Amino acid sequence: MTVTLLSADADAPDREWRTLRSEVVYDNPWISVRHEQVVAPSGASGIYGVIHRKSLGILVLPIDGRGRVTLIGQHRHPIGRYSWELPSGGSDPGEAPAVTARRELAEETGLLARHVIELFRCDDATGFTDGRTLGFLAWGLEEGEPRPDGTEVLDVRRVPFRVALDLACNGGISHAQSQIALLKARLMAVRGELPEELAALILAEAA
Repeated sequence: MTVTLLSADADAPDREWRTLRSEVVYDNPWISVRHEQVVAPSGASGIYGVIHRKSLGILVLPIDGRGRVTLIGQHRHPIGRYSWELPSGGSDPGEAPAVTARRELAEETGLLARHVIELFRCDDATGFTDGRTLGFLAWGLEEGEPRPDGTEVLDVRRVPFRVALDLACNGGISHAQSQIALLKARLMAVRGELPEELAALILAEAA
């Protein structure tokens, strides 16, 4: 198989947007919003709204010894509907991403992970935000007591990896980063890029 590398020409200075004026028009502990006067790479003048997220997003795909995935269900205010997702949250200042992954998993599900590895990195929505998410795979799980945030009312469900993957593919899980995590874990298992015992759990359930 031949892999074609993407051209570095896309990063040339004459392809970049130029910011003429930038003003923070909204700010809270989690995000800020900038209103900007810009010049597009085409030379056209315009405006841009940019949402800055103040913490790195962290998502965790936990797989237990039976090959089950733990999902979190909650009503999401911005989209106005209920959403099934993998455990996730934001990193605290100075906190290592893997530490955040373990903390968020324990807080939302009560699960304590002996093993955590990075699964993916993604830019959340490049058209309007600089937010980024790191995804982690967690296994070697032990039961503990969940400690959700005071604003969270969470449902917790455990389903076979096969079921979670099907939900990601048919829209039952519409959360983008959760879809990425499930598909990436399956791909890495097929390619032999995961520990053997973990890959076996994923592939047995996804067969």
